[in-house]
Amino acid sequence: MDKSLSFLPGQHGAKCRDRECSGCVPHPLRAEVDEDLPRSRGGSATDRANCRLMHRECNRWKGKMTLTEARAKRAGVSMSSVPLVITNLVRW
Repeated sequence: MDKSLSFLPGQHGAKCRDRECSGCVPHPLRAEVDEDLPRSRGGSATDRANCRLMHRECNRWKGKMTLTEARAKRAGVSMSSVPLVITNLVRW
């Protein structure tokens, strides 16, 4: 993984008004932190055992899936054979 990638040179977001900007669109292969168990499903963004580096476009593709679910989907395995991770998001 190339950790030096950050933005696409010369490409600007729709809201960019800075004339000095050299490019502000994130590179699709830049490194981002991803949670194995997503925060939206009860995972921790600060637990190092739950985090790993992933390409930006891979992280966006993975979305709210767990790492196991994403790997199964990419391999074409039926999701019914993948154990479902259910979390309790209610705080008592």
